[in-house]
Amino acid sequence: MVGKHYGWHKRWQLSADGKTATHECGFAAWLLDRADDGATDGTVFLAAVDLPDGKRRVVTTRARVTDAIAALTPKHGGGNAPLMVERLGREAPRIFEFAAMKSASQKTRRAPV
Repeated sequence: MVGKHYGWHKRWQLSADGKTATHECGFAAWLLDRADDGATDGTVFLAAVDLPDGKRRVVTTRARVTDAIAALTPKHGGGNAPLMVERLGREAPRIFEFAAMKSASQKTRRAPV
């Protein structure tokens, strides 16, 4: 039996440079450069992820959180929308890890003989 969140990663789009992940509802998160501490006003820290180039921070903004809740409320209700955005905050770092693992596995594949 398939769970209700099956295929969750298919609802996310990763930017060409691999630094921004955007959900179909408009919620977005991005990787900070290692030199950037992310201490800007309005930045919300989501998680730290281990990537091949080192540990990086995944962040979003308060405005993105508010906009995502507003976008999800008409369809899912005022009680569920904040919970869904909380889940998106947990999914975003996983998207970056998933993309890094996929990229690493493609680089280590041998060419057919």
